[in-house]
Amino acid sequence: MSVRLGRVLYWLFNILAVAILFWPAGNPWEFLTGSLDPSENNLDTIISIIAAIGAWLIGRTCRYVLAGE
Repeated sequence: MSVRLGRVLYWLFNILAVAILFWPAGNPWEFLTGSLDPSENNLDTIISIIAAIGAWLIGRTCRYVLAGE
């Protein structure tokens, strides 16, 4: 039972991480490719990338602890 729960939580947090990544009004790929306008405030994009990484790490931790993978 815990193996399945670990895998389900892992996938849910992956979906959440993708949703967080695309949440800002701007395109996160502009940040990653360096094609942003330097005059714009890109703090929301940076925060969304950090939050997405955090959500992904929480999912990985759930999978490791509950599923042993």
